[in-house]
Amino acid sequence: MENKNEVPLTNMLVYGQEGEEMVFPMKTSDLKIGDLIQVEAGEQIPTDFKILVGELVVEKDGKDLIFQKGNIAVAPFLVKKGKAKGYVFSAMEDAIYAKKE
Repeated sequence: MENKNEVPLTNMLVYGQEGEEMVFPMKTSDLKIGDLIQVEAGEQIPTDFKILVGELVVEKDGKDLIFQKGNIAVAPFLVKKGKAKGYVFSAMEDAIYAKKE
């Protein structure tokens, strides 16, 4: 059973002066347009983001959807397989599928 007090986290990426990549857990609700994030298998896409590197496979209506480099990966799909990095494209409340509900 899911804990109602648990805050959803997303992996935010930051690059140091030497170009080293650092990953920090961040509250999904704190994501801003332009933040660099990483999403991988077993995680939920937190908000719409443009994929810069990698590929994600999600399921919609029993069919696999593939998000590749250059695509906008849309929330709130659960990632079946893959790993991708990209820039947050919209705030959570403005996500493509959030508008349909």
